[in-house]
Amino acid sequence: MTFAGAFSKDVRSFAADLSAAERAIGDELAEYPRVRQVMLRRAGRSCYLVATPLRVKRLPFAALQYVGDADFLFANRALAQRALMSATGAFGIAVDRRFAKARRVPFAVARPARRLYRPARPGLTPESVDGLFSEMMTLKI
Repeated sequence: MTFAGAFSKDVRSFAADLSAAERAIGDELAEYPRVRQVMLRRAGRSCYLVATPLRVKRLPFAALQYVGDADFLFANRALAQRALMSATGAFGIAVDRRFAKARRVPFAVARPARRLYRPARPGLTPESVDGLFSEMMTLKI
């Protein structure tokens, strides 16, 4: 695990590198003061992250709401931790199980999270619900 790579917290500096869908997400969330947007870069690859501050037992965490490239994120966890610590002052990163999928993450603690929305239809899977906008109701503005 290495801290190699670069990150940016200034949306204006990496807005041109975002896809159209990611740019739309960034533009929509720009008005919320609690939302932090970060771009990670390493070896010609990049990953766009959207996080909100979260406190668990008075410890600061960054709750990831959107992950542009989950493979990149988990391969560069130390870089993501450094970027999110700088952006949010986070001690750790809270990752939804939908982003982690079957990956084994060292030093991770599984903790159930309350959800505001529980799908009633049997065909609706957790992966089909967009975590970013389903969690927007929990933002304290």
